[in-house]
Amino acid sequence: MRGVETAQHLFLTCPVFAPLWSLIRTWVDIFSVDPFLLQDHFVQFTHSAGGPRARRSFLQLLWLCCIWVVWHERNSRIFKAKKSTVHQMLDKIKAHSLWLMKAFN
Repeated sequence: MRGVETAQHLFLTCPVFAPLWSLIRTWVDIFSVDPFLLQDHFVQFTHSAGGPRARRSFLQLLWLCCIWVVWHERNSRIFKAKKSTVHQMLDKIKAHSLWLMKAFN
């Protein structure tokens, strides 16, 4: 029997989705360790690179895209029995963030 799924587990420690954060950090050239709490993860991720406000805004958008893609992937695996690789999820995150940046600019 499986335990109760928590946001902490799903988004940060699940062995299926946790490697995604490392790929994202490599893509945007951020070097940090993942905190244990989701709220701390957001703050650290969006402020770890420092820099101008535009960079922090982009990182916030990127973090939210990651959460969105993980949530949809989780639901796809549970309800549709369809799986994407971590690299396919990374490509989805890149596409979503690019689309959103274009939409808002």
